[in-house]
Order: sequence, then C-alpha cells, then structure tokens
Amino acid sequence: MKLSSLIFASLTATVLSASTTHSATHNWSYHDDTPPEEWGEVSKICVTGKLQTPINIQTDKTVPAIKGKDELKFFNYHTGINSSLINNGHTVKVTPEFQNSYNQPYITVDGKLFNLLQFHIHTHSENRIDGKQSDLVAHFVHQSYNGDLAVVAVFFDVGEENMAISKYWDIMPKHIDEKATLDNIDISQVLPNDTSKFYTFMGSLTTPPCSENVKWFILKDKQTISANQIKSLRKIYPNNFRPIQSKNSRTIFER
Repeated sequence: MKLSSLIFASLTATVLSASTTHSATHNWSYHDDTPPEEWGEVSKICVTGKLQTPINIQTDKTVPAIKGKDELKFFNYHTGINSSLINNGHTVKVTPEFQNSYNQPYITVDGKLFNLLQFHIHTHSENRIDGKQSDLVAHFVHQSYNGDLAVVAVFFDVGEENMAISKYWDIMPKHIDEKATLDNIDISQVLPNDTSKFYTFMGSLTTPPCSENVKWFILKDKQTISANQIKSLRKIYPNNFRPIQSKNSRTIFER
C-alpha cells in the first residue's frame, strides 16, 4: 500500500473512531439530560468556539464568492457502491464501503481532494436560510488527505415522495446500534440537480466534539421528501438538530 493511502486510512480511522466513540457511549443528546446547552461538558469547544455550526445565513449579508475560489466539484457520485446504515443513537448514518479507491466518491475544493466518508440526516435542517429551516437535511462529510473536513448540506422540503431516499427509508434501522446494508446504490440521486450554487463558510461539526475549521457548503437547490417519509423518520429521531450558534465575525460567501 502507498504511503499516502496509509496516511489517509489512518486519518479516516481517527475521524470515524471519534464519532463512533461519542455514539457508542451515548453521552450527549438533543433532549433529555444532556441537551446541546450542556455539550460543553463533553467537549469544551462546543461552548467556547468562535466558528460553531449551525448558523443562520442572512442572504442580504452574504458576499459574492471570489472568482476562482471556493470552486466545488463532485466526482464518482454516480458509481454503484455498497453502503452500511447504522442507527448510532443520534441519527441514521450511511457509510459507503469501497473495495477500490478509484471508485470512491469525492469532491474537490479549489482542486483539493476530499473523499466522502459518510452522510447522515437531521430533521429539521440545522443551518437556516433567513431564519427558515427545511424539513430535513443530509450532511455529506468529506475528508482530505491531511485531515481537513468539508461538509456538503442538502436541504429537503415536504413535497413529492423522494424515490432515492426511499431505498434508505425501507431498511432504516429503527433501534440504537442496529445496522443494515444496501448494495449497488447511486449516491448522486440524493444530491439535487444543480450543485453549482451554494453558500459557503468556515464552521464546525454540529455534534460533539464540535471540532472547528470545517468547510461548509450549503447547496441552494433543494430536494423534496413526502410528509410520510418525514413522519417515519421523526418517529425515531424527532428534532435531532443543534440550535443556531453565533455567526460572530464570519463572512458567508455565495455562489
């Protein structure tokens, strides 16, 4: 195995280990005894950080993206791959399983490569646009070879049934630590048709450890999802979203 592959594998394991540790111990929640207001007991930066996510994006205060900067491109999302689903106690997480690195979905940001690690769902959306939440959001988490993270958010509003999402809903694990698998799926179907327009800013993970310096892309084009699909998810996780955090001095760029 090449050194670069070994480094990436190690970084990936570190990130996944961190997320699964918090999930496995269930030492934080969205309600009950450990709500978001008390996440600082789990990770101090959740309350002391200056780049915390989610935020409210005020569209009249965004700045046009600089030409040649924040260029976002998607690759290999159409590849048929196998994936595992797990109910981790906070959300349902979908993790692609790759036999070969050449077919792994990834994005580039200004030419820098970020491999897809996993995607998961929140209801309602966490980031807001002019104070408005969407009914659901999918967060696609990516990691570069040097460990930097980039998250692409896809909003869903109630409307027509989403057939791509149905594949995941039909086998959704309903109990904590329960798992399921999907074979030969096309992850690109979860993305909207237009991925070229978005808001972008520097933020954090929206769950403990709330690590900062995460690059966020909020796609403007949305998907639809039926009321019944939303209802079935909220039976498992009602309102699993973090409250809005302070924007502080951050600039929100728009493309």
